[in-house]
Amino acid sequence: MLEAYRRQVADYLETQRNMLDDAGRLLVSDQRFRTMDVYQRDVAVYVYHLFATMAAMDGDISPDEMLVMLFGGVGGIQSASEYFDAIETIQDDLRNHSEYLDDIPEFIEHAAAYDIEHGTTLATTLAASLRGMAATMMRADLKEDASERLFLDRLTGQLDRFLAEAGLPESVEG
Repeated sequence: MLEAYRRQVADYLETQRNMLDDAGRLLVSDQRFRTMDVYQRDVAVYVYHLFATMAAMDGDISPDEMLVMLFGGVGGIQSASEYFDAIETIQDDLRNHSEYLDDIPEFIEHAAAYDIEHGTTLATTLAASLRGMAATMMRADLKEDASERLFLDRLTGQLDRFLAEAGLPESVEG
């Protein structure tokens, strides 16, 4: 059962990565990012901080939360030593860059500008993807901590306010 859950999480995150890359190709073709590599770096840094923050909210980064980070493309870990080194690095990054998630990421801002010009819902879709990825991280250890829920609610509010201020829908009807 746990292996099936892990496979479901990996498949979900693969779908989200593909959606983020599809959005990136549109933004690069519209010259909002110089190259796909620049866009992917911007997304990777934001998602890394998002995952690290969600994983650490309850005070413990569990092995399943680390698996979500790996499935999400945060990097390969080959041994127990690398696992514990990665946790220490994540904790250091959180201490040194705790304000990173205070701002809307550049790729969402560019997507919103693209939407305004082209009548699309790219920013809304990207925001939904980030919320879904954060919720996946929150549930990765099969328990929900109040601090994780508060953080997810804060992220959702921040993204929804940005979208509303830009005159874009907060969710995609589907």
